[in-house]
Amino acid sequence: MKLRLSLMVGLGALFVPLPALAQEEQPAAMATYYYCSQAREARADTIVSEHFAPIYDRQLAAGNITGWGWLSHRIGGKWRRLSYFSSPSREALLTARAAIIEEFQADDSGLGREFNEICPSHDDYIWNFEGGSGTAALGPRPEWALSMYFECDFAREDLADEIYLNVFNGVFDQAVADGTISGWSWHSHDVGGKYRRLGVIDGTSINAVLDGRDAVFEQINEMAEGALGVFSETCHSHTDYLWDIEISKP
Repeated sequence: MKLRLSLMVGLGALFVPLPALAQEEQPAAMATYYYCSQAREARADTIVSEHFAPIYDRQLAAGNITGWGWLSHRIGGKWRRLSYFSSPSREALLTARAAIIEEFQADDSGLGREFNEICPSHDDYIWNFEGGSGTAALGPRPEWALSMYFECDFAREDLADEIYLNVFNGVFDQAVADGTISGWSWHSHDVGGKYRRLGVIDGTSINAVLDGRDAVFEQINEMAEGALGVFSETCHSHTDYLWDIEISKP
């Protein structure tokens, strides 16, 4: 508690209160990270765009999901593809997931089996949307995204949220306003693996994303070095992925 008090007193000029979202209405996203054959993953992209996309589009048109996307790996770890869809709440998300799976299972074209042969395993996460500019969160997105997957101290991760959303947020918002980045968002872990927090930066090119990240964190370091230090101690390691946003709807 002393740490949080001294941090916020010392950075009072940067602290902007963020309205709390009602827990039951907190937007959530289901993200599935695929391990795929690099020699055949282009075929997986075709299957998604031509045959799986209509399933997600029907769910979107019916209002069961608020958006969905398909991303391909460019730089990062072992995940090769990422699919996601979002809903206004976790309950709505899980209801939509059941309907999507039912449609997949009803497909007798054999394309589902072919896709599973190309991408034979995956990791699932449910992410809660905590805050952001809107663009990288639930709306239309540009061509590229940088995802920063953080491993955090479970007992102190709420402090990381407070810093990111109440101290760093002003720098991110200004970067969106002046075109340095296209959008940003911050997400908390609900269900999944070891990563506890997810930070996303969107941009129009690889260089725009990476240069934008560098500019944002350079400014944060200059303006809020103490907060950045506490954040780094709380979320002590991370893994970066650069994704090509192949499909993003709406």
